[in-house]
Amino acid sequence: MTGIVYSAACDPGAALPELIAAAVASGCGSVELFRHRTTSSVDQSDWSVTGIRKALATAGITLGNYEIRPLTGRKGDSDERNRAYNLRQLEWDVHLGRALGIRHVVVRGGARNGEAREDLIAGLGELVERIPDVVFCLAPEVDTPLEVANDFTELRAELPDSVRWALDTASLLGAGEDVAAVLEAEIDRAHVVRVGDVNDVGDGVALGTGALPLDAVKALLAGFDGVIVAESACGTGVSAIFADVGADQPAAQ
Repeated sequence: MTGIVYSAACDPGAALPELIAAAVASGCGSVELFRHRTTSSVDQSDWSVTGIRKALATAGITLGNYEIRPLTGRKGDSDERNRAYNLRQLEWDVHLGRALGIRHVVVRGGARNGEAREDLIAGLGELVERIPDVVFCLAPEVDTPLEVANDFTELRAELPDSVRWALDTASLLGAGEDVAAVLEAEIDRAHVVRVGDVNDVGDGVALGTGALPLDAVKALLAGFDGVIVAESACGTGVSAIFADVGADQPAAQ
């Protein structure tokens, strides 16, 4: 097994047993789960936290990465601006991750406007004070406060030093960014790198078959001691793609 983390986003509709089987078949020693977005969620009616933990342990794999719901500053059911309510939701998401043994979480922002940016900065400041034993990793996404290269520069100056990046190559490609240039500039603050590929219309494709400069990304990841997540449509063989980046240590927690 390697330190590469197999993402539930590889097959969003897969149930947890199917995801675990795919991770094992791919040669990955860890999986990435979400609080939202995928069927293999950490919060589902037919799987308790204890059940998820036992299923992972039985397969000999760990939870290597975990993404919580976005920090939008708004209520999900009404879209009313209410940062305190949103933060209570995210604290519960973090609690689920801690119960599964992980000590870092990935989070994304809300809409790309001044109000959402203000809530993102203030909200992350509150979360790191309330939950100091968890590393919060902010990920880019199209149409959010963290989208393009300049956003990283500006937010560095406004976020607590303990907030790290979760660099997401598919999201950066979707924003039209030079992925290799962003990684080179920002990898010093990264705790997580999510490696995904897209085609010219933005659809996810197998790693190395789309717009991602895979060789350049792998070269930049050589010596990276954080978490590498593979989001790939190719299923098995994910770990082999990264065999030459030296990622044979357990994924960082």
